[in-house]
Amino acid sequence: MMKPYRAAFLALLFMVVSTVSMAQQINSGLESGTPTYSSLIGSDFDQVLLGSGNIHISIPIASVKQRGGHTFTWQFVYNAHTFQNYWTPMPTPNNPDNGIYRTRIFTDPASGWHTTSPFSYTALFTSISENCSLPPNSLYTYHDGYSLVDPNGTKHQFALRS
Repeated sequence: MMKPYRAAFLALLFMVVSTVSMAQQINSGLESGTPTYSSLIGSDFDQVLLGSGNIHISIPIASVKQRGGHTFTWQFVYNAHTFQNYWTPMPTPNNPDNGIYRTRIFTDPASGWHTTSPFSYTALFTSISENCSLPPNSLYTYHDGYSLVDPNGTKHQFALRS
């Protein structure tokens, strides 16, 4: 029979692990490149990510065999631009939760044509500055949308906000 404190510890551990794993879920509307476990259609050099409609074209330039069976490949890659919705708060006296969603192009090194190497990793984030309409009417900036872009252009998002 399991002791009560051991059962409580296991329940707490399960809640923490499941919360952390859910926090790392990726917004499929922002996916680009060739994410793992994604549905793709296309040929050897072009693919369409069915979840977001992003087109990914990869033209090999050079491949060098390495020890251990690995291959370093330099490529000419195209990823379509992605768009991002973000919330702009506009509180009113009658509705403090009032606001609107705005859409903007999410430009980053993974969008458009570029060359890649096995070392082409990029860290990205979005900075948004807003005016606070409530006293003291100050400007605030927050950073959101932290992600790591691998050489294929695949974004790996982090659940961080500062």
